[in-house]
Amino acid sequence: MEVGIFPLAGVVVLPRGVVPLHIFEQRYRAMTQHAIETGGHLAMAVPKLEPGQDPGVAELERVVCVCRIERQEKSEDGRYNLLVQGVGRAMLGDERVHERGFRLARMMPMVEEPVLEIDLTTDRQRLLNLFGTEPLAKFPGLHKVRQLLAGADSTADMADMLGHWFLPNVAMKLQLLNDVDIPRRVRRVVMQLEDCRVRLSQTLEKQKGG
Repeated sequence: MEVGIFPLAGVVVLPRGVVPLHIFEQRYRAMTQHAIETGGHLAMAVPKLEPGQDPGVAELERVVCVCRIERQEKSEDGRYNLLVQGVGRAMLGDERVHERGFRLARMMPMVEEPVLEIDLTTDRQRLLNLFGTEPLAKFPGLHKVRQLLAGADSTADMADMLGHWFLPNVAMKLQLLNDVDIPRRVRRVVMQLEDCRVRLSQTLEKQKGG
């Protein structure tokens, strides 16, 4: 599968993560139109920027998150507001520049070894404990997280989603995007969330107050 690349500095999308995008540059308007016309997918990539460098020509991290356009809104002047959701990890393959100025690459899906849910039971329980006890349990906005953790979604999917939502460290999220070892990746997310529970609580308090 060949899809357009949207390089965005400082933003790492993980599978199941949802991101709003405002597309205003002409080349990325063209990329969006191409995506809509060819299946609705684009690749969110992290550029390795030099000072003052254009992200559109910078070297890219080779692992990307392939995203699906879930919602689209086009303004009269041709700009787009998008809501995209990560659907999978991929390596960038052969790359080329489209005649309209955006980059395309062949996506090579990253293969993960299957894992049984029973092998992730302890990690799932730690996530339930994290969001079900103080200080995080007092935030009513997190009831949806608790519902999802009590539901049927896989622990691997939940870890990706929670890592996307709550982990602020770009380098760590990039490591998670690169990691195809599911048990190790899940445990990384659990440990990072446990380590930052106080900071997360403080952030939620500020949002609540704002």
